[in-house]
Amino acid sequence: MKRVPAAITVLLLLFIMTWINCTLVTNLDKKISSEIEVSKKAVIAHDYDKAYTSLQKAQSIYLDYEGYFGAVVKHSELDTAVLSFARLFSILEVQDKNTFCEESSYLIKLFEHIGDMECLSLRNVL
Repeated sequence: MKRVPAAITVLLLLFIMTWINCTLVTNLDKKISSEIEVSKKAVIAHDYDKAYTSLQKAQSIYLDYEGYFGAVVKHSELDTAVLSFARLFSILEVQDKNTFCEESSYLIKLFEHIGDMECLSLRNVL
């Protein structure tokens, strides 16, 4: 009989930790994605300096939490994000607007996917 309260407590703690993780990852996803979106809009407006600054902010946010991401997210997705950031900076150097828009949209979707994966949902459980 003593095991039931302990099991309920453990289960409750797991749900709370999952909720905290989901909230943190989702907030980071939104911050990073919004900076990438600002960068994308700046490229469309041919303001490459602003695009570079916003992209640096997005990468900085990502790098600040890379250790946390490494603990909760699949490493292959983190590697993909790092490579995508590198590609975006290279694309900015040659000022290829169309390719930048494509790659930035891809990176935004990647971070949205990471956020979705970390939240407890029926789709993730099944």
